[in-house]
Amino acid sequence: NQIADWGSVDAIHRFPAMGEIRVTGNPLPSPIGGSGGPAMVRLECVARIARLLALNGSPVTPPERRDAEIRYLRRVITHARQNAAPAQSTPSDGQVKPESKSDEASGSDGVADVATSTSAPTTAATSAATSAATAAATSAAEVSGAATPDVNVDINLHPRFQDLVATYGMLASGGVGEDGQSNMAQDMINLCLKPVFAAAWDKPPQVKKLPGSLTVGKLKLLLERMFKIPAAKQSLFVKAAEGPVPEALTEDNESLAYMGVGEGSTILVDELED
Repeated sequence: NQIADWGSVDAIHRFPAMGEIRVTGNPLPSPIGGSGGPAMVRLECVARIARLLALNGSPVTPPERRDAEIRYLRRVITHARQNAAPAQSTPSDGQVKPESKSDEASGSDGVADVATSTSAPTTAATSAATSAATAAATSAAEVSGAATPDVNVDINLHPRFQDLVATYGMLASGGVGEDGQSNMAQDMINLCLKPVFAAAWDKPPQVKKLPGSLTVGKLKLLLERMFKIPAAKQSLFVKAAEGPVPEALTEDNESLAYMGVGEGSTILVDELED
């Protein structure tokens, strides 16, 4: 059937009786902010189709759905923040100060001499214009599906965004403070790093606080120094604090947060078979 875009997958979401599909062999593109491997394509499909019960003949379990939806939500939010246009900085009075040679020549501070009788209307006009612009921006944000002041997501591209925000809240792979800048403190997560390969019988687990933005590949380099096992030979699994079974961390270029590694998770360090 040659499904080649995620809009077609979103269309399947609108069929409530469609509980099982197969997409193997379809030329679907890489998910937004992710790789195009079969595992990531599966997670994307599960996240985009709320009532999907089985995909490619394999059941969709509740833990897999939760993991897929959280990862999808984080990717969409992170992508929206990275592509947001920076706001134009203006003085506190709302007026942009013109720079001209006449200002320098007159020796003034760049503020024109305006009579009091004309400044009030100007201020009122500026205030009205600012209010109108704010209202227009708010209206545009609501139409496009923005959920918080720092995120603007096109719900035409991500129809389930608002439902997922209502379920999981505004998750992000990197913490963002009130000033809109990355906040490392908010991004840090406590992890238990536990070696389970045969040669590590005398190496106890270690608890570390690591940034959620750390990639799986860089985590492997850290584990190589800690447990003396080459990064290329590591096989990593993550077990959530209340998760039923460990899940493989297979994408070296993705961040821990993107892969669904959360507070209190355990990273199991095994060795690949020769």
